[in-house]
Amino acid sequence: MHATANKYLGVLSDLRIVKRDVPVTDNNPLKSKKGLYCMIDEFFLFWFRFVFPKRAELEMGQTDDVFKTIETGISRFLAATYEKVSLETLWKYRNRTIPFDLVGRWWERNEEIDIVAVDTNSDAILFGEVKWTE
Repeated sequence: MHATANKYLGVLSDLRIVKRDVPVTDNNPLKSKKGLYCMIDEFFLFWFRFVFPKRAELEMGQTDDVFKTIETGISRFLAATYEKVSLETLWKYRNRTIPFDLVGRWWERNEEIDIVAVDTNSDAILFGEVKWTE
């Protein structure tokens, strides 16, 4: 990765706007080549998904079109947020399921598992699929 990109990704990480995500089962997350940077701040996610691309329309007072765009895309937007909330909830209530010390997502090429919780002591593992519906 380019040094300038690393610098800015570091700043955005420090500000907790983005984070580097790796599959939960990766043995060496800091050196993983499977790492993905993703925006984690919900305000910025909403802004860049719905507001930023429609700035001109908003500045001209054409809010009806912008609201239609939000209405059309909000369910998909909320689905990603729901996955994050599900991971956080599983972590919060980890003592009510199998004991585990790692929780996250897993992916490999075109395959993905929304929730994976691992107990590294007993090699127990929990897989979960999260679906948002209206």
